[in-house]
Formats: sequence, structure tokens, C-alpha cells
Amino acid sequence: MLTAATPAAAPVGGTVTLTGTNLQGTTGLTFGGVAAPGYTLNAAGTSLTVAVPAGATSGPLVLTAPHGSSNGLDFAVLPAITGVTPAPAGAGAPVTITGTTFGGTTQVSFNGVPATFTLVSATQLTAVVPAGATSGPLLVTTAAGPSAAFAFAVPPAVVRLTPAGNSLNVLPGTGVTASFSRAVNAATAGPAGLRLFGSQSLGLLPGTYAGGGTSMVSFTPSQALRAGEAIQATVLAGAAAADGTPVTRPYVAQFTLATGPAPGTFAAGSQYLATTGSTQGVAVGDFDRDGYPDVAASSGRTSPTAFLTIYYGDATGTFARSYSGMLGAATYLTSVDVDNDGDLDLLATMPAGGAEVWRNDGLAGFRFQTTVPTPNSRMTAAADLNGDGNQDLIISCNLGGAYSCLGRGNGTFGPITSLITARVLGLAVGDVDGDGDLDLAIASANNNYVAVRLNDGTGSFAAPVLVPVANTPSAVALGDVTGDGAPDLLVAQYDYGVTAGQSSMVLLTNNGTGTFTAGAPVSIGGHPRDLKLGDVDGDGDLDAVTVNEASASASVCLNQGQGSFVLTTTVPVGSGPTSLVLADLDGNHTLDLVAANSTSTAAQGALLVFNKPALFMWTGAVSADWNTAGNWQGNAVPTRSDDASIPAGLTTYPVVDQGRIAVHSLTIAAAAQFTVNTEATVEVLGNWQNHGTTTLPGAVVFRGEGVQTVGGTALTRFGTLEVNKPTGALTLEQAAVVTTELIMRTGALVTNTHELTTTGATLRESPESYVLGTTLSTAQLTTAGMSYDFGDLGLVLTPRGAILPGATTVRRLTGTSLSGQGSGSTVLRSYDIEAATNSGLDVVLQFGYFDSELNGLAEEGLTLLRSATGPAGPWEAVASLSQNTTANTVTASGVEHFSIWTLSQRTNPLPVELVRFTAEAKGNDALLRWTTAQEKDNAAFVIESSVDGRRFRAIGRQTGQGTRTQATAYQFLDRDLLRYDAPVIYYRLRQVDTDGRETVLPVRAVRVVQAAPEFRVYPTVVADGHLRYHYDGTFSADATLTVYNTTGQLLLRQQGPTLGTGDVALPVLPTGWYLVHLTTQGKHYTERFYRP
Repeated sequence: MLTAATPAAAPVGGTVTLTGTNLQGTTGLTFGGVAAPGYTLNAAGTSLTVAVPAGATSGPLVLTAPHGSSNGLDFAVLPAITGVTPAPAGAGAPVTITGTTFGGTTQVSFNGVPATFTLVSATQLTAVVPAGATSGPLLVTTAAGPSAAFAFAVPPAVVRLTPAGNSLNVLPGTGVTASFSRAVNAATAGPAGLRLFGSQSLGLLPGTYAGGGTSMVSFTPSQALRAGEAIQATVLAGAAAADGTPVTRPYVAQFTLATGPAPGTFAAGSQYLATTGSTQGVAVGDFDRDGYPDVAASSGRTSPTAFLTIYYGDATGTFARSYSGMLGAATYLTSVDVDNDGDLDLLATMPAGGAEVWRNDGLAGFRFQTTVPTPNSRMTAAADLNGDGNQDLIISCNLGGAYSCLGRGNGTFGPITSLITARVLGLAVGDVDGDGDLDLAIASANNNYVAVRLNDGTGSFAAPVLVPVANTPSAVALGDVTGDGAPDLLVAQYDYGVTAGQSSMVLLTNNGTGTFTAGAPVSIGGHPRDLKLGDVDGDGDLDAVTVNEASASASVCLNQGQGSFVLTTTVPVGSGPTSLVLADLDGNHTLDLVAANSTSTAAQGALLVFNKPALFMWTGAVSADWNTAGNWQGNAVPTRSDDASIPAGLTTYPVVDQGRIAVHSLTIAAAAQFTVNTEATVEVLGNWQNHGTTTLPGAVVFRGEGVQTVGGTALTRFGTLEVNKPTGALTLEQAAVVTTELIMRTGALVTNTHELTTTGATLRESPESYVLGTTLSTAQLTTAGMSYDFGDLGLVLTPRGAILPGATTVRRLTGTSLSGQGSGSTVLRSYDIEAATNSGLDVVLQFGYFDSELNGLAEEGLTLLRSATGPAGPWEAVASLSQNTTANTVTASGVEHFSIWTLSQRTNPLPVELVRFTAEAKGNDALLRWTTAQEKDNAAFVIESSVDGRRFRAIGRQTGQGTRTQATAYQFLDRDLLRYDAPVIYYRLRQVDTDGRETVLPVRAVRVVQAAPEFRVYPTVVADGHLRYHYDGTFSADATLTVYNTTGQLLLRQQGPTLGTGDVALPVLPTGWYLVHLTTQGKHYTERFYRP
């Protein structure tokens, strides 16, 4: 007889002890009908031990003997886990669980978090690691109970990196944040978990970490970074959760810092640096860590002895101090921090074999470290290929393929690994498949393809995917030129295309998975040797620049958006250029060009070509004084004709303490600051764009001609705002606040759909100059008998009695006639009054207006109207206490509650109820749509337009429906907005009744999209010696037409505003291609022709 089983539940293979009486004759035992292969019985016959047999199921445990079977004991066979693959695995990963007795599984949990699962068999399950799971016990539960805990590690995964990989226009000083799927340990918030590398400021960047113990780790660099600099961020494999579980895999990303607006022409400011001759390699970096970029140049010749020369820069882009060291022939230089000390070291390719590593001593020089033994070398790149936080090397060989070697972080490297066997001239690094590691693009010059090798995250690469190109690919670059977040591939093709003397560049668009689609080639100079990407015109997308050996030029191809490139500028750069760098050399937030000239004289070995900004950029290099020239790039203070910009990421921002300054347009970047103190005045003749922080107790005066705008993403709080415009209006593209005084001298201030808040300020308006739109002011009406005028808003409220309104807000709407069924035609002004207490009041209300707002109504007999439901009515007439036609006021007393108020004549009911009126641009036209809910005696709508929002003229007429109670839709197309020659067109409707009475309806605005003028020459083959041209824009007084040959030699120049459309007699020209440049109104156009 069995009395107990201990334990009463166990997995297959578990040991069970049975107790009972008279067990000596036992011949067998079964678990749920499955026989155990063996057991052990004690001598007394009172105890038996047995292992749960394979295949056993929950049920009765029974002994058998010759004389019969024992009683059965209930026994549960528990599931057991024997293995999990893969392990460890992160949240969202599918895993396979193997074990026993999985039949009837009811739950699979990872450290207490239930997971979705599928029962494959009694010995196998599949499950998905759930979100929120952490390292701990993995359990499988059936009706019999849970399995024994199986230790399972859930590593944290990198959810995102901010800024994201391949981001452009990242502001200097922006921190980087790594978001993980679970909290990480304290060490991850440090160099063991997150590292940033610069490419031109410093190498391993210093800074401040935060977020240890949370799921978000941030790093803020303390080093000032350079505009346009490429930054690399690595989440290391050592990043780990609080329990020590490392991340699923490291994460490496690249992003690019923003540049300022510039023409991208590189037309002036050239500076040569003397070398030992045959300069073939150049690199840029702050090698002496003084905050300013330096230039490194190497010689490619072997006799006489070649040198590495470092030219140390200053704040203005001048390189007066230099250092030279013996290097040997080197054809390419790359700046990279190989030993993680923050200094930028140098890689030098040696044509006789190998790549040399030169370590920066951090003071003034370099010393040889090691040679990476490749067959020969042509070009190098550096990147963290395996996510260990060290910089690795990729080396192309002109005759021996391409190789990689992993860095150890101390200036030494592991063995080289062959990547491709071919003649390789160019290579590039980028995350082409978006998986968080850096892949390679390698140009095979002799096979006419680019080999794309995808990284598995460890620095090992999948088999190459060959992307065919043409005409000997000599240089490649990776970057997101189409704006979709994936790096695209640009290839410079060395051999000439269809045009003699011209090579080409082709864009291969990334399809998002690391596969590419080729586009049409773009003609560039002859025989390109190097290709770099950078936002040279500051418009937010990457442009392409090549240096061309045969034509001794740099080709600047500006990105027109979404990867559409146009060759806009050809820059003469010396003889035999072989490599280039784009960098901000003079601190003006624009990318300059550095070219190595291999066949120039020693005095012209390296050429610096400066890219001057399109506007004045504040640097704060000297002080906070606006009028100090040293605080501005270019060492000049902007004037009333200059646009100025205040960028972010600076330590000193401009303060105008006293006196008067003037500027054309002013842009304040996000996180930037601008202060105008009480005794100072700023005159603005263009637009105001505020994305940052302004402190403006002083005065800001808008006095430019035409339309001016106040915009940006940040709210501007003006102290004193003055509008003094000879023509046009000041228009709000963002809400604004005036805190002291709004002075309207001449011109209108149009609020559009925004509000101008003037609480606490005084308004000085006139019938000829006032705010057109919505003005908001608030006051505390807490004293009986006191009159409150809301800063001369035109409304005066005098509360009487014991119940007072308290906090009261008034929204004044001007320029719009309100309409509603059963009401009267209204003046072009209304007040919407909201009070904290709005019942049981006794208030005297004085409604002020201008004569220009009467809207055709007779001034005598104006009546106050009130609507409690909205501007569409219905309206209630309120008895007037008095009317003063001289002071332009109508007064009512005993007002017991507030609402929307306006003026009308009770005998003149409004004929229409307008429920919708819109105006929108359609190409070069404007489409107006409006809908009436009902009409009464409506003869017509007259459509009127204006360029300043004040003076309107009729441009069309739509017949009304007479009297109609159903809704009616109307539309009108105003064609060719360019005829107005204005950036904004204002529209309104004038409703005409059948008896001739008129009502002016609300104003709407449309911004004109200006078509760019075109310049062309024809025919493109000029055989008769006469160049014919046409320009459909307006020539400026300094308009210049020039003709150059392909070597940059000036052949013809004409200047003056009367160039017009016509022809130019050309000098005798030899056969070949020629370039025609037109410069007018700050715009540059280039065409070409062929002389047979």
C-alpha cells in the first residue's frame, strides 16, 4: 500500500521517494500508465526511490506485484526546460525552447513577463521575448505546474540614437542620446558605453554624460565643433543592463553638423600654402587643440626628401605658423584619432606600399607609430567597424585591392583583411542598410563597378554586391542626398564621357536596403581624383565637389533637392589636383575648399578657397557688442542692406546697449539669443525670423519698403514695436507680443490668422496706420467707477455696482465685417469680450472706431449689436446711451454681460450669411472659394485684391442668387499673380445688395511663389561668331556677362543694366567648349556653347 510520494510533482528524470507498507513484492511501477525502467527498494519494504520516466504524464502512480496492484497516488509530471536558442536574445527576438512534457502549456514567461508562444511538440516551443522582459528565470507552465527556472539573459537593445544616423543639419553643441529597451548600468553613461568622435575638431570628444541607471543615456560635448563636420557615435558592446547583461550588439552611426547659408561659389579669398612640392595629400583638423582648424599637407615625390607640413590656423582662416616633419612620399592623408586621446592623428598612404600611422603628440608635432602592411596604398578611411569604440582603417590600393584592419585604441592595429581584389581608387563608409553598423563602398577602377560590402556588426563583411558603373570609377562618397534618411552613393567617373575634356559624376540612389538605382550622369571637369560631400550652400542638403586632374579645377555640383545635382561652379585650383577636403577654415559656418595640387610649384602646393557666407554671421569672438567688427565673420558689421544671422552653439550672444543699429533681415537660430536694452533701437528693413530667445525692452522699428514679416518658430516679445513703412505692410507669420508700446506711424500691421497681444502696452494708431486683424489685451476690472481702455485699444469699459468683471480679455478684430442672419451690415471692427464674471454686471461700454471702418454705413444712427453665439450671429440690438461722431464713439450703459460687439444700422439687414471663405495659391494663380448659408436680395460679389492689405481694387464679379435659403458655393481664379510684383496678395469680397448697398467681407492672404528667371544661350553651337542670349528677369546696374574657356581664361566681359536680349560679337575662338556666366541681382547663371 502506498501512503505518500515525495515530491508529489517532478519533471521527467526527477527523483521521487515513495513510502508505504508491504512494498517487498513490487515488480514494477507506472506514472500515468508509463512504466519506470527501474527503482530502488529498501530492506524493510517501506520506501522506494524512482526516476520519473521519459514520456510520463500526470496521473496515478501505481505499484504492481504478483498479488495485484497498489492503490494509486496522484502525481504531476512537470515541464522541464533543457535549452533555449538563441541565447541571450533581446526583446522581440524569436527563440526556440526545448525540453520535456510541454503538452498543455498554458504560459511561457521571461522573468515574470508573459510571452506569446507556439507549442510545436511535447518537447519544443517557440516564443517571442516580450517587451519589458529582463534577465532572470524562464518558466514554462502547464496544468501540472511550472517548470524549474531556466536562467535566461535579455540584453538591452539600442532602440534609437538621437540625432539619428545619417542626419543632416545637426546644430553644433547638440547632445547625443542613446535610448535602450531597458535601464542600463552606471558605466554605460560613460566612455565604456557611449563614445563620440569628431573628424575635424578633435577625435574622441570630451563631454558630460547623464542617464546611468535609466533607459536613456546622453552625452553633451564640451568641445566646440565645426560647421559641416562629420561626427561618429558608437554605443559600445560594453554597454550593459544593471544586471550586467551586455547589449544585443553595438550601434554605430554618423551624422553631419549644419552649415550657414552661402552662395557655394568659392569665388574669392584664395590662399596658397607653400609645401615641398608635388602636394598630393591634404587633411584638416585642430591638431594643436587651440580651437581653430589646421591644414596638413604631404608630398608625393621621393626626391628630394618629402615632408609632412602642418599649417596652424587662427580665427580668421590665416595660416601663418607651420611645422614640418620628414614623412616620405604620401599620396593621401586622413585625420583620425587612432589612440583615443582626443588628438587627431594622421594616416598617410605610401605608393610604394602600406599606410603609415603618425601619432599627434598633442603639442606641435607628429611621430611615426606603425605601418599597416598592404601591397601599396592609394586612399584611406577610418571608422568604427566593430563597435568597440576604436577607430579602424580601410585602405584602397591602386594595384592591390582593398583591406581593413581593426584598431586596438592604442595606435596599433590587428592583421589586415582583404576586402576585394581589383584596382581600387576610391572607397567610402556608411550605414547603407540601416542596421546600425558601418558598411563599405569600394570603387573598382578596372572592372567598372562599385563593390558594396555589408557589415555584420563585428567588422566582418558579407560577400560583395557589385553595382555597375561606367568610365573608370575613381572616387566614391556616401551620404543622404535625397533626404530619405538612407545614404546614397555618388561615383566620380575618371574617363571622359560623350564630351571631350569632360568626365562625369553619377548618383546611385539607395533603395533603403543597401541596393542602389543609378541615375543620369552629371558632367564635371576632366579626370576627377577625389569626391567629397558637404552642404556648401547651407540650404540643408548635401552638395558634391570633385577635384579634376586634367582640367585643373574643382567642380561644385549643388543639390537642387532630392539628389538632383547641377554643376554650378567650376573653380580653378592649380595644377594636377589629386585630393580635397571641405571644412570651415575661418569660422563663418560655411564650408571652404582645400585642394592638393600635385604638379603646381612648391609655393602653390595647397590651395585654400574660401566660401563666403550669403549673410553676416555672428561669432561673438570678441565681446557681446553688436558694433564690434571682430564679433562678425568677415570682420565687418552688417548694415541696413545686409542680412544677419545669430547661430546657436555660441558662448557669447549680441547685446545692443544703446544707440541705433540697422539691419536688413535678422534670423535668430533655435537656442540662440538676442538682447536689445532699453536705451537702444534696432531698425529692420527686411524680415524678422526668431527661432531662439529674445530680450527686447528697447525698440524694434520696421521701416522697409514692401511686405515685411515677423516669423520663426519662437514667440517674439517686443518692448516697443514701431511700424514706419513707406509702402507695404508688416505681416505676422507667428503670434507676437508687445509689452510697452505699439507705435503705428505709417503702414498697416496685418496679423493674418495670428494674434498680436498688447496686454500692458499702449497703442498709438491712426485711421491711416493701424493693426489689421486680431489684437488681444487683458486687464483686471476690479474697481467700480474706473475706466479701463486696454491700452487705447478703442474700447473703454467702466464697471459700476457691486459685481465686477475681474480678469477681462478683449480680442479686437479689424478689417472684417461680421455677418449673420437677421443682423445689420457692420463696420470693419468688432470686440470679443470675455470676463471672469459675466453676469449681473452694470458696465458702461464705449465702442471706438475709425471713419475708414464705416464700410459704407451712414455714421448717424449707428447701433450697437451684440452676439452671444459667435461672429455669425444672431445679433441683438443694444440701446445706445450716446453717440459722438467727432470722437467716433458709440456708448451703451447698463451692460449686464459681455459677448461679441460691433456696430451696424438696424434698418439695413445683412443680405448674406457667409460660412466659408478661403484663398490659396495654385501654381502662379490664386483660387478663391466661398460659401453662403443663405442669401437675401444678393445681387453680386465683387472680388477685390490688394498688395498692401489696405488699398483694394476690383478684379472680378460673381452674380449672386438673389434670395435663397439653401447653401451656395462660389469660386474665382485670379490668374498670373506675378503681375502684382508683390510677395503677398490680399483678397476680400464686396457683397452688393439689389438696392445698391454694399458689405465688405473678410480679408484673406496668398503668398506668391516667384518663378526663378531663366538665362539661356542659343544656339549651343556658335558658328557665325555671334553669341545670342536671353534673360527673362530684370538686369541690375552691375549685371555682368562674361565668357571663359574651360581652363578659366576670361575671353569677354560686358557690364551694365541694358544687356537685354540680344547677341554679342565674339572674338576669334579656337574649336572647343566655352562657358557663359551671367551675374545680376546677386544671382549667378552659367550656360555653355561650342565653337566648331
